Amino acid sequence: MQLYFILFFLIAAIYLAPFDRRLSFFISSLYLISLPFFLRFGPVQVDMLVYTGINNLSFSDLFELYYLREGLFWFSLNIISSLIPPPFSLIILDYIILFLFYQNFKILKLPIYFLIPITIFFPFFLGFENIYRSLFAAVVFTYILLRFYNQGFLKKLLLSLIPILIHNSSIIFLPLLFFSNSRANSLLKITSLFIAGLSSFFFVFYFQNYTEYSDIQLTVGADYSQYYVFLILMITLFFLLSQVLFNYERPILSFGIYCLIISFNSTYLPSVLSERISLFSLMILTPFILVIISNIKHSPSRIMSYFIVSFMLALPTIFNPSTINFLL
Repeated sequence: MQLYFILFFLIAAIYLAPFDRRLSFFISSLYLISLPFFLRFGPVQVDMLVYTGINNLSFSDLFELYYLREGLFWFSLNIISSLIPPPFSLIILDYIILFLFYQNFKILKLPIYFLIPITIFFPFFLGFENIYRSLFAAVVFTYILLRFYNQGFLKKLLLSLIPILIHNSSIIFLPLLFFSNSRANSLLKITSLFIAGLSSFFFVFYFQNYTEYSDIQLTVGADYSQYYVFLILMITLFFLLSQVLFNYERPILSFGIYCLIISFNSTYLPSVLSERISLFSLMILTPFILVIISNIKHSPSRIMSYFIVSFMLALPTIFNPSTINFLL
């Protein structure tokens, strides 16, 4: 059911976008308003049971390390769930995510119908397959990255605590908040990329010594994340090519290289952790692809690029059997 719903709106928006912006805006808005209801009343995934079961925990139960280290998410969900029963409490969070999506697109001056190819992409299906907190954190992180781009170091550092307290993996991407196109920023970018290159050693050392993962588990990440790393590589090359076409105020090529290095090195981790890091990278980079497309002056090339990117972003959904089962 969900698959037919998404395909209908996707096809309608893609075909109408170049010809009738008003109708495309209406269809896209209807899609985004309806999406949380279709997802929340569809087949419930195991991970969703964890979130919907939060209302069974008392406020004091959350004072455990597992919940405290990402306390902003768990305490907020607990409060909302105590007032509004699941799955409607999750629908509220879905709309918060979609609102931040919209704000990110507004900052980037992207049309709303571009949100449809993003939401058909695997990480953006609003919370199944154990990525809901990652999704929430990535959207908040991207909003801070865009909205406070020209703000001071201390302000951005304090704001970075918000996505970190939603999902701790956000801390891996913290240097991106301080990247800029200024020459004075070159040393920070070079240092960050160098440290990112060494991240595989830090990852393996930490998980071998401070977690219960075995050495065998620490070598299986590539089996599950190689497609995502390949997709990030294609995105980074796309960014590199775009540098020839126009100058963009944000250092998107540096974003791409950093995420590519981190994602590649994460393949030394257990597959579930490697996947999360790669998907977080993709969630940050994807809006910038659409910015590049919107800046293509030649209309046929812009439309063709839109089709190609929409197809690329749909591939993880197509290749993941559990995702197909969820949609059907």
